[in-house]
Amino acid sequence: MSVILVVDDDAPTREALATGLKKLGHEIHSAATGAAALDEVRRHEVDLAIIDLKLPDMVGTELFGALRILRPEAIAIMISGHATVDEAVSALKRGIYDFITKDFRMGELRKVVSKALETQKLLVENERLRQALKERSASGRMMGRSAAFLKIMQTVTQIAPMKSTVLLSGESGVGKELIADAIHHQSPRRTRPLVKLNCGALPEGLIESELFGHEKGAFTGAIQQRKGRFELADGGSIFLDEISVMPVATQV
Repeated sequence: MSVILVVDDDAPTREALATGLKKLGHEIHSAATGAAALDEVRRHEVDLAIIDLKLPDMVGTELFGALRILRPEAIAIMISGHATVDEAVSALKRGIYDFITKDFRMGELRKVVSKALETQKLLVENERLRQALKERSASGRMMGRSAAFLKIMQTVTQIAPMKSTVLLSGESGVGKELIADAIHHQSPRRTRPLVKLNCGALPEGLIESELFGHEKGAFTGAIQQRKGRFELADGGSIFLDEISVMPVATQV
């Protein structure tokens, strides 16, 4: 059963719509103004809204925009008794599922509503699968069901949105780099670079240049400007692997 919201300032039209759509077996709510409609959206998980183009306090497309903010997965059908072609086209471009005039037949409207709800369910399912794939990719190549593993992944989810530096400790082979991948891909920085650097593989004399870069002519052999790993990671994340192998002075 889906939740349908009927929004129309004309009481007879609103009541006729609500009565006719109840035969589909869905939960029906109604409102006479945009503000009242938003109150209904806050109280109920609306799947489909049937919105009059001209409301007393706002245009129907404005209400649709607010609806999508409160309930992104909701879908809408616009109705009007005197709409122009331009208004209909504009509504459809904004993401309205369909635009119908008030001389509709209830049987045809029910068909449109049923198709709209099928589309809405597909959109919700698609988003669910997308999130599942996102979470799966965020975990990288890691799989596990143990309490310790699940606790680590819970910690990753909690700290990923933060901007704080994260210390990953553990002997070689436990998967610190995979955890770094998971943190980055669950963070707001996921669209920016994840730069990895094995600190233990850098010659002592080149560590600072590799990390922070150098200007052309800064030292013998510096024939051009070189960006450091920190600059390359700007806006993203940097993973300093084997940092304990670096000289203590450089670690500081």
